[in-house]
Parts: sequence; structure tokens; C-alpha cells
Amino acid sequence: MTTETGHWLALGLDPGEVVDWNHQVRDGLVDKCLDQVHRAGGLCVAAHPHAPYPSGDFMFPFLGFDVVEVWNGLWTSDRPWNADNEAALAEWGRSLATDLRTGSWRPAMGNSDTHLEGQIGIPHTVVFAEELSTEAALAGICAGRSWIAESADVDVSFTSHAAGRVAGVAERLATQGGQVEVHAAVRGVPAGTVSFHTDRGKVHRAPPPR
Repeated sequence: MTTETGHWLALGLDPGEVVDWNHQVRDGLVDKCLDQVHRAGGLCVAAHPHAPYPSGDFMFPFLGFDVVEVWNGLWTSDRPWNADNEAALAEWGRSLATDLRTGSWRPAMGNSDTHLEGQIGIPHTVVFAEELSTEAALAGICAGRSWIAESADVDVSFTSHAAGRVAGVAERLATQGGQVEVHAAVRGVPAGTVSFHTDRGKVHRAPPPR
């Protein structure tokens, strides 16, 4: 939906179903459009909340949206990560601890907003789904069972262990205050830094191996 006060995505609609894009933050019509997508079994995604162009900055409240896009494709830059993505990721991260406690958290995703040659799939969202179907993919996205990659060359694994129990991406691990062991591996990138964040902020940072 390309509106004058922000863009958003309707995922999982049947072919031919149309959602009216002619609404703005001040007219209050967005809730009706979000309800239409939800009734059809779809998800609503707040797209590139801080995109640096007219109408790209997301002015709608996140309430009612299921997912937030924190990494969007390149604009006119040759850099894989732009300042608007940094702002969107930071905003999502700041709200995550509070949202988790209230049960209202919104998973993050990435998309290749394709306007230039070579943008398709850079970045993209990798989803853990029970099967290769629209319904299963949407369920995985909604549950946060996903991660974002710059390209298909990148692979990520993450597990946490406590008292003989194991949890992966978007799974919950009851620790009863005990020690937690976390394993993360990133493959297919030339360089990078792995950091772990909790409601206490950044708790660990591992620089790339030399």
C-alpha cells in the first residue's frame, strides 16, 4: 500500500483481492484496511519506517500491524546497509523488551524493495515453516521464526541451552534463573560482528576471527 504517509505490505492475500491504498494517517481509514487483510488470513507489515524520500517515512501507529520491516533494499547507494535501516532496527530493538512482556511484540523482517537492477532478494527473510505453503510461511513470520540475510549466500544458526533444554529461533526457554549457554554461527559473509542483546541491552559482542 503506497500511501502519502507511509507504505505497508499486505502478505497472503488471494489473487484479485484489492486493498484501497487511498488513506492517510489523519483520516483513520487504515484500521479498516488492516482488518480486511486480517479477515483474509493475511499479515500487515510496516514497510521501511524511516525511508529517506517523500511518503516513505512511516507515520501510522504500529498498533494493528503484525510485522516491522527493519531492513529494506538499496536505494541509490552501493552500500548494503543504509542509515534508514539502522534507525528502523534500533527502534524495533528498543521496543522489543517491553513488547515481549505485554505479548504485543512484532517480529522483524527484510525485503528487497526493488527499484534498481540487481536488487531482487537483497535482502530477504528466511522463514522456518512446517511446509512450503503460504499459510505455513505466514505462520512462521508471525511467530518470529525467521532471520534476515543479505543474500542466499548467508546462513545463520542459533540455539540456547539451559538445564538440558534447548530452544532455537523464536522459541522460549525457561531458565529458572539458571545459566544459559548460547551458540550462534554465521556463514557466507566476508566479515562481521556477532552481538547478543537482552532487556538489559547488549550483553556480549564477538568480533570476527582474525
